[in-house]
Amino acid sequence: VMNGEAVKFAYLGSFIPAIKATAMLELDDVDASTIKAFRCRFYPSPEFKRSLSKTGFAEANLEIKGLQ
Repeated sequence: VMNGEAVKFAYLGSFIPAIKATAMLELDDVDASTIKAFRCRFYPSPEFKRSLSKTGFAEANLEIKGLQ
């Protein structure tokens, strides 16, 4: 991701870098100061989305036992 390339995890999905930048007419005018924002988008795989849709939730006992 740090090199600007998508990273795919087989079952999990893909992490894809994205930037917001100021448009420049000439390539020579582009530098780090023209980049306004960077983020990493996550796109889940179809298998991962299916497994999440089938996931159930149960109330947990949050009472802490042991050393306190």
